Amino acid sequence: MDILIPISEGALSPAVVPVMIGPMQALLAVLPGILAALGGMLLAIFRPSTVKKLAKLLWAQKLQVIAAAAVIWGAVHLAGRVLPDRGPEVAEADEEAEDWLQFRGSPHRAGHAPDGYDDPVQGGVNWSFSLGDSTHFYSSPTVVGNRVYIASSEVSLFDRQGTGYIFCFDADTGAEVWRGGPRDYRATFSSPAVKGNRLAIGEGLHETRDARVMVLDLDREGEVLWSYRTDSHAESSPVIHNDRVYFGSGQDGYYAFEIEPGEDGEPQKLWHVPGEDYPDASGSPGAYKDWIIVPMGRWGGNAVAALDADTGEEEWRLDTPYPVFSGPTVAEEHGVVLIGMGTGNYIQTAEEALPGELERLREAGATEEEIEEAREHLGPAGELWAIDLDTQEVRWSFSTPRAVIAQPAVDGNNVYIASRDGQVHRIDIRTGERVGVWEARDHLLASPAVGREHVYVVTNRGLLFALDKHRMLPVWDEPLAGPPSISSPTIARGQLYVGTTGSGMLSIGSSERPPETPLWGSDRGGPDRSGWEEGSLLTARGSYAWGYDESLPDPKEGTSPRVSAPPAALLLPADDEDAEGAEEHAVFVPWSDGRSHAIARLDFPDGVERAPVRTWMTECALEVSSPIAAVGNAVFVLEGQQGDDDRWLRALDVGTGEERWRYPVEAGAAGTLLLTRTHLLAAVTEGELSCFDLTEAGGADEAPVSEDVRWTLPLGQLKGTPMIDGDLLIAASADPARLTVKDLLSGETLWEQRLETAPRTGPVLVRDIVWIGRDDGVHGYDLFGGERIHTAGAEPPVDRLVVNGDNLAWVTENGTAKVFNAARGEIQASIEDVEPLYAPLLSDSGLLLLAEESLDRYDFETGERRFWARLSESWPGRPETPPFMIDRHLLFGATTHRLVSIQMEN
Repeated sequence: MDILIPISEGALSPAVVPVMIGPMQALLAVLPGILAALGGMLLAIFRPSTVKKLAKLLWAQKLQVIAAAAVIWGAVHLAGRVLPDRGPEVAEADEEAEDWLQFRGSPHRAGHAPDGYDDPVQGGVNWSFSLGDSTHFYSSPTVVGNRVYIASSEVSLFDRQGTGYIFCFDADTGAEVWRGGPRDYRATFSSPAVKGNRLAIGEGLHETRDARVMVLDLDREGEVLWSYRTDSHAESSPVIHNDRVYFGSGQDGYYAFEIEPGEDGEPQKLWHVPGEDYPDASGSPGAYKDWIIVPMGRWGGNAVAALDADTGEEEWRLDTPYPVFSGPTVAEEHGVVLIGMGTGNYIQTAEEALPGELERLREAGATEEEIEEAREHLGPAGELWAIDLDTQEVRWSFSTPRAVIAQPAVDGNNVYIASRDGQVHRIDIRTGERVGVWEARDHLLASPAVGREHVYVVTNRGLLFALDKHRMLPVWDEPLAGPPSISSPTIARGQLYVGTTGSGMLSIGSSERPPETPLWGSDRGGPDRSGWEEGSLLTARGSYAWGYDESLPDPKEGTSPRVSAPPAALLLPADDEDAEGAEEHAVFVPWSDGRSHAIARLDFPDGVERAPVRTWMTECALEVSSPIAAVGNAVFVLEGQQGDDDRWLRALDVGTGEERWRYPVEAGAAGTLLLTRTHLLAAVTEGELSCFDLTEAGGADEAPVSEDVRWTLPLGQLKGTPMIDGDLLIAASADPARLTVKDLLSGETLWEQRLETAPRTGPVLVRDIVWIGRDDGVHGYDLFGGERIHTAGAEPPVDRLVVNGDNLAWVTENGTAKVFNAARGEIQASIEDVEPLYAPLLSDSGLLLLAEESLDRYDFETGERRFWARLSESWPGRPETPPFMIDRHLLFGATTHRLVSIQMEN
């Protein structure tokens, strides 16, 4: 793989890794000159006569001087034996671990050790290792059992080939087990391959012209078993196949060796194919049956070929339109090999690399016509090819705006690629269609690692992101170091291992899931949710489960209580002491019969399939008409409608229903509530939004103990519920008509966007795009600048927008349900004859739609709409509050004046 080292502004020279020259490295480089100058100064100060007198004095006191020197020597050299070792302990090596035979571990190139551990579900640095600021890790970690193997690089302005070590670390503690390789080992990008007690690795950066390939003995702390000097660099990562090891060596082609040396201890070379026939052998070769599949990059390459593993004879070759950067990813179960390609290189975009490429063509004698043709061809472009292993035909290709430099990774029916333009794509390996995408907003040069539930990617600027691999959305991230970050992460032992160019070798993350405070942020769980809580797949049918009627204190004669506002639901620890770790659902329901008003907590001791029982009831002075919010041990309710006097925002104890505190609400206030695990946002004054800080009162488990307001912002007449993303507050207001993004902690306005028409809905966020409904349809605005970048439909939506992963759904005034897929940028489904009352319930697999006499199911995969459950006015009643799903049961307040449950049938 070809990367360029910046030498000076405007001048670039080919090399494997961009060298970052820091102040300390520059100082060390000129240190000998500084010391020489200081020596001259000392000689000027101490004349020869003075030095002679000092020497006579020291000789006269020679016994005392020798004794003092002995004491100092002993203190320095024996301190390690006298003082206890404070470093981490090294465990015995795991002898049963699976081998790591090639770059990214296996033919699928997923960068995932098959050790049975769960994925890292949270970040944090477990341990780090560095020899100083100049220690860079361009190599990617190889993890075998409880051992991590990786090569380091120390490259300076005055030693651009650099030096390095091959390290072995204890995977759990970060303790250095050994550092091996030859004494004059040079800095490299090559990553180790391991089989049993043998480790194979290359040497050198792209400017090295005599790099070695080698095998180390792991039983002897990385001692060199054998090495072979090539005529180019050996930055390629090797593959071990059938007790043989295969290397790429830049402009010197590909090599094959027996992994064991001969009887004389020398390497046993099987074959060598020269660089004239296989130019730019910098990518990692792969193995399939009797083939070694090799990529060819720039400068005469632009191809992929299969060589006979025994002889090196070429079995087939396929020319490509662009240089092939990634090694072959073999998915034998699908009968394909995948390769990535494109223009540019590791450190330069296509535009930056173009002048050098054209100059090389001129020096080679190309005509101006040929140069102009090359100029057009060498523009930004990238592709992924799936090549049939039987026919060597391209089954499908997938185009990207820029090069696919990183290694494709296969997981089941999906292949994940990271392209230089900053996008991570999930592609159906059977069809070549993209089924998911995430935008990193930075170059992606390191290869993704794919676990059981997550994809892990490292950006060039040094940010590690963990993505939900099905929804392609980030779930956590961790800063690593500055650019360039080209070491690919490895998943093993419930952690991530990755090298950096500023923070050393790192172990990051944990598979232990942090305890999460239960939260119901607002209507249907919050603006970033759809009311579908457990993420279950939608079954073919639903059926009536139960109905619950409430009894209010001092009821109004001749009436039945109705559910007056959207309820809230929490999954709380079970009361049964014998059921340790068990959780049960609790639903908080506002009731009103026009005279009496109350909040009740309902529990399900026999499961949600049975009607609930009331745990407590708290009376309210006014009817609750705003959605309830709940978190940890607190339930928040806002009494009264806009225009009522004597309104209150109340915090109730989850366990008892007792009031913890109350805050006055102005008659003209919108009364909107939005809750996170750290903040409560409430429109308690007219035209304003106030923030209560839960953390100052002990966190969400205790809820606020005072009504102190952190800040109040004049946002005008809010429309819908605001949206929170990290430290950003996103709000839509009708008067004036605008979309606003503010800093949640300070309340500072980051940007405002005036709207041509007033918003119909509150905002939601999908892939850094803020979506709102307006009279002229649904529009998307860039989160970071406010520019409108999408319009999806022209009909005004009713109710609100709902989100699930990449999908955004709503119902229009004319009764059409719409689903917009943000990853594809297109309407995925449009279903007519829907009751324009509430937004649909949006699951991973489809929609639940409200029809005239039923609930209907729409399946994304088949595009079919079918009857799901009966829902008439007489029985079990039409919804009067938006439905939401918990534990495979659909709950809503119905016109029959009861809380109704429809269960999913198995």
